[in-house]
Amino acid sequence: GCPAVDKGTNQPNVFYDPKSAESFFPYYSSGARDDFVQQRYLQAVYAYWKDVANNPASGVLGGRMVDLEKAHVWAWDARPWPDFPDRLDTWIDGANYARGHWINTRLGLPTLADVVAETCVRAGVADPDVSRLSGCVRGYTIADVETARQSLQPLMLVYGFDSFTNEGMVAFGARSGRVAAAIAEDGLAVAGDGPALVSIRSAPTESPGRVVLGFVQGDSDYLTGAAEAVSPENAEPDAAQSIVPIVLSDGEARAVAERWLSEARVARDSAEFSLPLSGLGLTAGDVVSLGAGGRQDLFRIDRVEDLGRRSVSAVRIEPSLYRAPVYEALPGRSRALAAVSPVYADFLDLPLLTGEEVSHAPYIAVTKTPWAGSVAVYSAANDFGYALNREVLRPATMGETIASLEASDPGAWSRASLSVRLASGALQSVGAGDVLNGANVAALRFGSTGDWEVLQFETAELQGPNVYRLSGLLRGQAGTDGIMPPIWPAGADFVLLNGAPVQLEQPQSARGQMRHFRIGPAAAPYDDASYEHAVLSFAGVGLRPYRPAHLGARPRTDGDIDIAWVRRTRVDGDSWEGLDAPLGEERELYHLVIRKGVAIVREFYSARSAEVYSVEMQLSDDISPEFSIEVAQISDRFGPGPYLSKQIDLR
Repeated sequence: GCPAVDKGTNQPNVFYDPKSAESFFPYYSSGARDDFVQQRYLQAVYAYWKDVANNPASGVLGGRMVDLEKAHVWAWDARPWPDFPDRLDTWIDGANYARGHWINTRLGLPTLADVVAETCVRAGVADPDVSRLSGCVRGYTIADVETARQSLQPLMLVYGFDSFTNEGMVAFGARSGRVAAAIAEDGLAVAGDGPALVSIRSAPTESPGRVVLGFVQGDSDYLTGAAEAVSPENAEPDAAQSIVPIVLSDGEARAVAERWLSEARVARDSAEFSLPLSGLGLTAGDVVSLGAGGRQDLFRIDRVEDLGRRSVSAVRIEPSLYRAPVYEALPGRSRALAAVSPVYADFLDLPLLTGEEVSHAPYIAVTKTPWAGSVAVYSAANDFGYALNREVLRPATMGETIASLEASDPGAWSRASLSVRLASGALQSVGAGDVLNGANVAALRFGSTGDWEVLQFETAELQGPNVYRLSGLLRGQAGTDGIMPPIWPAGADFVLLNGAPVQLEQPQSARGQMRHFRIGPAAAPYDDASYEHAVLSFAGVGLRPYRPAHLGARPRTDGDIDIAWVRRTRVDGDSWEGLDAPLGEERELYHLVIRKGVAIVREFYSARSAEVYSVEMQLSDDISPEFSIEVAQISDRFGPGPYLSKQIDLR
């Protein structure tokens, strides 16, 4: 046997275990995990002893000196994978698996060379040269109809190799940094009056300052994972992102992200030069050491053109980037059991956000731990005769506020911040332009019933485990400024409106009527104990008119009072192309209320956004110098929307 660690074959009998006084790495090992070396070790040992020249016959045993029929690999573990090594509460030595002697799930892994060769052969490229590739592939998916190059691109990014043609055949070579030749500047061919060597450095903005790699987590039940690398030099770096359908550990993915970032920054330096005919042995993929100005740099040849002289284009490399870094393996994680578990659900009666929604239909946001499959929502007019309403495929990002939040002006960036603790999901920051284009939308509500305020946030700063501080707030979005309370207390519900909450199927005739809902794991029947039962009615807030704006009153010289306001719309109100905001209702109608103190002294309806409160009305109402005016837009389907109030003082 041989440990799965860098240069494990140098000393295959040692074992790394921090709990032991006899914990060692093999001679000259970096300590990085290396599954591939186990395969090569076993192949070499078996091939050596299988050769009769190395394994002569024994005159005593009646067979070969080493009986391979009785040779056993160290170590195949009978404990069930992946419970071993994931369940550290059961298997205390599970933490040693990453760089240990165990061959479980490793011995049968295909080599990188085999995967690349098979991909090429299936595309009609026979006999590719893969002799310079090393490593093994734990899992890789080709899910789409694509070219061989598209299939190989993720492998090239993760494993760090290039493709090129060599003597008429397709070849692949790892970016090992091994120098093929050292070339002095006076050994270059001169082309005309130009310099023998042209050095080029691209602008810093052409290389990303942050890279994000999405991958398949090999040590976490093949869930989707992400690794990130950020350059400390960039305050707000440009980001590059790639998702690869390759099974990796968290440490391997992090190493790939850091190498990708470093390669992009090093590759800002490139060179163009010409080789004499004596340089015919150099080809694409080779690394050369170039001397220029008393300095030696390493460049990888990317392109060669043979037109009388050999014109070469190359990019600078750093060999240290291709040495696998050492990351401590994360503690084993128990696999999530696909067990039936309780569901937490929030129903949301929301305004129109994009205009594509069903105006009268409510939303539902669900989560459960563990998320072991979809959630079913059944509905009925009574607590029997349920029918499947929706199946929710994604858990929602939900939580609660942990500090109070006072009201602020709608439509303007707020200086306040909001602290939330998430029960599920995560939050991320976006740019101000993304917020204005509809990103990072969330809803707040206190208590199990009531209206939801829609808000947006620009920055999500992680303060502790599942605790975020949200800043750059836009309050009262989508017309919810009309229902915004003076303060949201701590403990208010928080739901991220990122597409995970889905609208329920509900006829318009069911608005305002009590409906029964049962919510639970789709794998279980709706009468299972894991299902939640709720009885709710919904007003259809998507039909609710917005609160009017800019209410004002101006006395005339004759004593009449001109009252005016500005109409708002819930439909297509973001466009600047029209002369006025679209009406959004069947007709334009407002409800105007005059109050003396708390008592209503007059109310009337208006078909336009202005009215006159005449002297005769004022005398009839016995109005005092101080009174208030309220106005709301009327919807024939919903009724009045939120009222806008203004205090009037005629003195």
